[in-house]
Amino acid sequence: MQFGSWLLLIGTLAVQQTGFAQDTSFYVEGRLDSQYVSKGRLLLKDGGVAWAEMGAKQGALSGYVALGRGTDEGFTELDLGIDYLFKPTKDFTVKLGYDWAGANGENNLRYRGHEFDVVVAYKGLEWLTPSWRTIYETKSDGYFTLVDLKGNIELTPKLKLHPYFQEGWDFGYSTKKHDGQNHRELGVKANYQLTSQLELSTYVAHTWALGDVKLKYEGDGRSHDETFGGITLHYKWK
Repeated sequence: MQFGSWLLLIGTLAVQQTGFAQDTSFYVEGRLDSQYVSKGRLLLKDGGVAWAEMGAKQGALSGYVALGRGTDEGFTELDLGIDYLFKPTKDFTVKLGYDWAGANGENNLRYRGHEFDVVVAYKGLEWLTPSWRTIYETKSDGYFTLVDLKGNIELTPKLKLHPYFQEGWDFGYSTKKHDGQNHRELGVKANYQLTSQLELSTYVAHTWALGDVKLKYEGDGRSHDETFGGITLHYKWK
């Protein structure tokens, strides 16, 4: 599906939402990641990224803007996104999304790109949420697929744990010389509800480099397996 057609689809779905109704909600959050790892790849050699994000949700439509700054490297990234979530059946959800990202950093790092994604999740189990996500990126004209298994454990009414397993496949998204397995990731996230509007969360994860990542960095003497974590403070209101 072409760029304009995808935006037209999301826009058509969006007009079904009626203005800023009473169910409109907003949020702001701050996040600190110890390293910048995305889709199994370490994107910054030194330090992590501090993020500031704000967004809104009205019915099935939501949007956000996020700004990230490197903690140790001279790096800045701006992300914008919009998505539409619907339920085709009782136990399944489908999300259609569009994201724009722009980044500038050291060593002449410069990136601008558009991404479109589809996420299908099964919500029929309280303790486990399987999901499948496919991303199309216009600059590379490639696809990236992620399969996730996320656990849902309620320790107390305020404290929840979400262990997860993820596997990713690259099809011309990051590299053109290999299609197939990209990475495998295992992690756990903890959410603590401080108040009805304020939530604190933290996570730790480890990612293993598989075929696509290993081929891209072949010969550099590193394993490219990474361990990382982060903390987020999220505030929402209506």
